[in-house]
Amino acid sequence: MKTRCSAKSSQRGAVFALFVIGLLAIIAIAGLALDMSHAYVDKTRLQNALDAAALSGAMTVINSNGNCDTARGHAIDTFYENVSGTELEDLTPTIEFSEVLAKNAFSESCPDSPSFVRAKLRGDNRFGMTTWLARILGEQYKTLAIGASAVAGTVDIIPCKVGPFVVCGDEPSGCDNPNDCFGYKVTGGDTGIAAEECYLKVGSGGDPLDSKDPPEGQVCGIDPQWKDSQVGPGNYHFKQYESCSKSNGKGKPCMVESLGAGAIDQCDEANNTYVDTQTGNIVSIRDAFNTIFDLPGSDGKKYPDDEFPPDTDTREDIFYDQYTGNGRRVMPVVIARCDADPDNECANSDYAFKGDADKGKTPSGTTCLPKLTVGCFFLTRSLPSPKNKDGEKATGKTSVVYGQFIGKCPSYGSPTQNPSLFDIQKIILYDDPDSVDS
Repeated sequence: MKTRCSAKSSQRGAVFALFVIGLLAIIAIAGLALDMSHAYVDKTRLQNALDAAALSGAMTVINSNGNCDTARGHAIDTFYENVSGTELEDLTPTIEFSEVLAKNAFSESCPDSPSFVRAKLRGDNRFGMTTWLARILGEQYKTLAIGASAVAGTVDIIPCKVGPFVVCGDEPSGCDNPNDCFGYKVTGGDTGIAAEECYLKVGSGGDPLDSKDPPEGQVCGIDPQWKDSQVGPGNYHFKQYESCSKSNGKGKPCMVESLGAGAIDQCDEANNTYVDTQTGNIVSIRDAFNTIFDLPGSDGKKYPDDEFPPDTDTREDIFYDQYTGNGRRVMPVVIARCDADPDNECANSDYAFKGDADKGKTPSGTTCLPKLTVGCFFLTRSLPSPKNKDGEKATGKTSVVYGQFIGKCPSYGSPTQNPSLFDIQKIILYDDPDSVDS
């Protein structure tokens, strides 16, 4: 007798087949979700490690005056530190350099002035993540290729709030060497030069060492140029502002305002190639200056803290490396060429140099000087009472400000993508111009 399969038995077979297919689909979907989550974690970890490597490389290439080999080593070491103990630890990123942030500009070779560093894992050098469940979809899903890249480089900081001082600098030196940065020595920090205190001359003409009461210590940079400076009589190396809330930019009110919490915003004039100076005396700003050290004025009264807040670290005679304050003691100062203006950078100034050096003529006390850059000066001392050792009124020759030339300024101002040789800059991450995968 022949037996027949019942309809019920046939349905059981169909249900089983549908169950298997559905189960595979569920496993595949779950596998994709699980493996994609795993890939996302690895991608994030890889991106963070490459970001750190690029930042480390960029910082090194700037601080080492363009040594790409050292920068590459630091970048790779930083990458290893960030992936140690993970499945990414066997990877080695490619480190590339460029002078500009543009497509097809990066190369493993070292350009003349490297400013940007790229750390990447792309192409054959990508990370192959082994999948767990997605592999059931086929051979091509046994591994997932994960790539990433990171670009870091300098961004200039144009200080918008500059202190009232203008000091003499040396144009030919540039700032390739921390021992000679526009005529100044950048001390402390990672420069390899021991921190030291010196003084800036903010008096009118002459050499302070020739005075009856010469300042102690050593002068910062090349300021003996004062002897031959053509800033003219009565000029105490004070900066004139284009405008301030108190007046038209000239005089004591603006110089005092520049030392307060609402320091004068100068972003509009930050790109000027010149600086206008004005007459004045250090005595006129002494009280406002000393509020930084939480000291009262000459009349025993203090400026209001909301307008002139003291620094949170008011210890005197310490260096920037020991400093724990809020930045009030770091003062950007204009470094200018204290001579005539042969290249006519001051053409747009109302105080352009109009003297004739060959005939012994000099400008008046209010004049214009070609601006070289803006340097940062850490204030180490308050300003003393304007009296010399004999109790007599101090002269312009003895008007000095003590501190430490640190080069680096705080990160405020208007950023640009035109890195300069001077150290007023910071390192940031950029989008990779060759890839959206950064």
